[in-house]
Amino acid sequence: LLPAVGFEQNQFHHLDVFEHTLAVIENCPAEIVLRLTALFHDLGKPHTLTIGDDGMRHFYRHEIVSDELTMQAMQRLRFSKDLTRRVRRLVRYHMRPLECGASAVRRLLRDLEDDFDTWVTFKRADALGCKMSVEEIDQQLNIFNQMVEAERERVLRAQREKLAVTGHDLVALGMQPGPPMGEILSRMREMVLDDPDCNTKDHLLACAKQWIGHSSD
Repeated sequence: LLPAVGFEQNQFHHLDVFEHTLAVIENCPAEIVLRLTALFHDLGKPHTLTIGDDGMRHFYRHEIVSDELTMQAMQRLRFSKDLTRRVRRLVRYHMRPLECGASAVRRLLRDLEDDFDTWVTFKRADALGCKMSVEEIDQQLNIFNQMVEAERERVLRAQREKLAVTGHDLVALGMQPGPPMGEILSRMREMVLDDPDCNTKDHLLACAKQWIGHSSD
């Protein structure tokens, strides 16, 4: 933590890295996953500073360095593997924005899994440690949560619908049952989850033919 003390940030912050860290810790509920995430999330900033032509300070990919430092610290302090994994994941993804589109929401739900709601709580605490007001961050969260609910409903709807193509259809294309066929069916399910309108036999078979062709090259 020592490099963070007195380390200046940029126009989005009114506190140095160490003071910001303390503020985020205070903003978090008294839960160990959140408090440790707050403690470690910006440790990479002093190690990633660059200054643009306009004189602005940047910390590109500091979350990746913070993740590495988190792992080193938590292993040294003998935290459990599960707690270390959770905190590292929240640190690594803490820069993902709330102001985003549906595809970004899908990636967040995929990457954060059971820690998604914890990530949302941390994003609010982190924002309040910057120059954002309570009204601004809560407005962002309201819009974001509406997208999340719409996405969860869409995923449930897609999961209820059967895939328009089966293994028998792929056999008719000349494929043999086995892992490659399973991979193509899995790829189709991911495509349909991403866009339910893709779930037509013609479209999926056209994609399968293309994928089979590429795998045989």
